[in-house]
Amino acid sequence: MRFSIMSEIPGRTRLQLAGPVPESDLDALLKLSGDIDGVHKVRVYGRIGQMALEYDEPHRDAVLAAVGALDAQAIADAKTGYVMQLEPRKHKLVMDFATLFGAHYARRWFLPTPLRAVFVVAGYMTFLRAALRELAQPRLACVLTTDGWSEDEVLRLSACLEEHFPHPVARAVINAARERGLEQRERHAAVEYIVAHGIASSIEWRRAIIGSAHFVFEDESAQLDSDIKEQIESQMQGLSPLYLAVDGKVVGVLGIEDPLKPGVREAIADLHALGVKHVVMLTGDSERTAERIAREAGVDEFKAELLPEDKYAYVERIKREGRHVAMVGDGVNDSPALGLADVGLAMGGGSDIAKEVADIILADTDLAALVRLRRMSQGLIDRLTGSYSKVMPTNSALLALGIIGRITPQTSSLLHNGSTIAYSLGNAKAYLR
Repeated sequence: MRFSIMSEIPGRTRLQLAGPVPESDLDALLKLSGDIDGVHKVRVYGRIGQMALEYDEPHRDAVLAAVGALDAQAIADAKTGYVMQLEPRKHKLVMDFATLFGAHYARRWFLPTPLRAVFVVAGYMTFLRAALRELAQPRLACVLTTDGWSEDEVLRLSACLEEHFPHPVARAVINAARERGLEQRERHAAVEYIVAHGIASSIEWRRAIIGSAHFVFEDESAQLDSDIKEQIESQMQGLSPLYLAVDGKVVGVLGIEDPLKPGVREAIADLHALGVKHVVMLTGDSERTAERIAREAGVDEFKAELLPEDKYAYVERIKREGRHVAMVGDGVNDSPALGLADVGLAMGGGSDIAKEVADIILADTDLAALVRLRRMSQGLIDRLTGSYSKVMPTNSALLALGIIGRITPQTSSLLHNGSTIAYSLGNAKAYLR
């Protein structure tokens, strides 16, 4: 297989292949390259014909030689192994969904969803996950440029890449481009969305990426002078930076501001007052931005720069500690943790998979809906407890009177049914006014 080296740092190499990789060959190529000794991680970007490798540095020459030795016959032979097993990507996808939905529906075998959810939210919610994007309305604050690009060029290309994805940050970039009257003509090839990292595409045979610093600098090995990077970081104080790189060079940085929605701090305070013991914010954003939002919102704890698997691991750990967890989320990244939590709550404007996995879907998009749910569930628990304290003595007294012969079975049955109706009407009187 012919290739050229695009960029390289110790242990990581990005290769430009001779051409695009057909969809039918992707899984075989992933399997073959992943089985090479010393290789830890492989990514193949089929549409733009590129491959990223992570490996043990001492095996560098052997790894590249093994990749070069791959040919059409080897790929064809690898495909034959899928007659009795699923391809790697399909197998992983099936297993992820099996785990996600299996855990989701298994919980429902023992208690109906509405009743179980109300009991946990009402009495035992000790952990609330409020994603940064539920708390904030992102907007573009500034555009910094490098490598001779203008602000309009950086913003236009960024909006062009982001317009395919319904994400709050993407909407902030697109809205800013529209406000400046910038046209978003598609000049790029098909876009690849790398979950929780960023977006990759190809423009006029040049690779274009946009995303977090981790994605751009570590995963994609984009280049930026250290002094310029320090200047950018100092100007991005309190903002979430979104890096745009073309052909391995950073050409611009977009600063995203995350102001709190009105009423967020009050909603968090109300949840504390209503008995929620610990409020935690999990987010993939930077430590600095997450710290500012958490401080302004009044949450007890925050975890920043998390991937979906990190959020899942956090919920898993805190459940092992014996805590009952209620989690709020709205995105694809939140779905695994939503399914693992004792109660998953999806925001009304969230993704379809988040709504499918969640136990409760909130019609509103603000945290005040959680306060109303908490109060409603507490009221229901109070009514159930009150009814139980009345029904048990009444039924016990009727049973005792029947045993000693003071009343007939018919009279006991009549009084039992009559008391049940009376208690039900008493509980419903607040709604009959």
